[in-house]
Amino acid sequence: MAHFSRQTALLLSLIVGGFAAPTAVDGSALLAINTAGPGAFVVVDAATGRATAVDPDVSLGTASWVGLAAVPGGDPNVAYALHNPPPPVFGDSPQSRLARIDTQSGAATLLPFFDVGVLGSPGPVSTAIAISPLEPSVATVMAFEFDAPGDRLLFKVSLDNGAVLGPALVLPERKAINAITYSPDGLTLYATDPDGALATLNTTTGVLTRIGDPAGVSNFVTGLAFRPEDGALFAIDAGFNDRLVQLDPSTGALIEGLGRLGIGGPSGLAFAETESPAQPGDTNGDGRVDIRDLNAVRNHFGTAGVGMNGDANGDALVNLTDLNLVRNHFGAGPGLAVPEPAGLLLAGFLAMTACAWKCRHARRWN
Repeated sequence: MAHFSRQTALLLSLIVGGFAAPTAVDGSALLAINTAGPGAFVVVDAATGRATAVDPDVSLGTASWVGLAAVPGGDPNVAYALHNPPPPVFGDSPQSRLARIDTQSGAATLLPFFDVGVLGSPGPVSTAIAISPLEPSVATVMAFEFDAPGDRLLFKVSLDNGAVLGPALVLPERKAINAITYSPDGLTLYATDPDGALATLNTTTGVLTRIGDPAGVSNFVTGLAFRPEDGALFAIDAGFNDRLVQLDPSTGALIEGLGRLGIGGPSGLAFAETESPAQPGDTNGDGRVDIRDLNAVRNHFGTAGVGMNGDANGDALVNLTDLNLVRNHFGAGPGLAVPEPAGLLLAGFLAMTACAWKCRHARRWN
């Protein structure tokens, strides 16, 4: 009940103008996968670390889901993850494959299994995925041999059909790598080593070079992604309360622990680049910020998904940030102005929004 009261207080404080909602960089949505239970595709608040399922009723199914990537500057409605089937029986080796995820619904489409013959490895198990802006139709996949000797493999696959493109590179060391991502310019592949330290991975030689000693981060990092707007590096520290953290890409040092994701077994991390409205607070693209935008935020408050109606800043979440944007820019647009009576009407409308949202979520929080 304390959580419910805190949320209601935030809404009410926003109404009277004393609350500044957490700000997010416009034009990007932070995505991840919840591997606990049936599995679900989630959107993460980059300011607080909190994760929200795109659709709680859409399950990714029972499998080992790892890694997540989106095409830089590509379609924000599509992301890619790695699907490892349940543990094999009767001594058979598992096979991995690429999955295409609809970021609006959270549903996944499985592509064909990776060609084991091309890889020259019996049933590799995939662990991480990354997409470079220099090769927007190709994904780089990290995997390891299921059978002895357990070599670590790096190979590329087509995003169109999941086919393996050429032989795999066998890394010189058999170190566990659970997260990889390309730098915003696509020239450097970043990874985390078994100690949780940030490193670079040479895609030609397979050499893993540590950038700095791990400090404040566990040895189990399951997601890594650069925010395209400002180059900020985010990671999922799954070994320390499943939290979202920000790292310094030049030193590997922990900059900030942003908060727990609130889900079990988070895996993969990716930014999908979305379009923010030219007029801040304009949720429907008509160039104005008016009662229709407030309705959109109110009706979809607490929901997640790329392209969600009511998402005023393009982070795929409808929350206090969006409500604050509409409030601060209410009346903006061609030929519009906000006289004092309209401001009073706005306060009354926000009060009704708070009450409606309170009733809608009371049962879940009690």
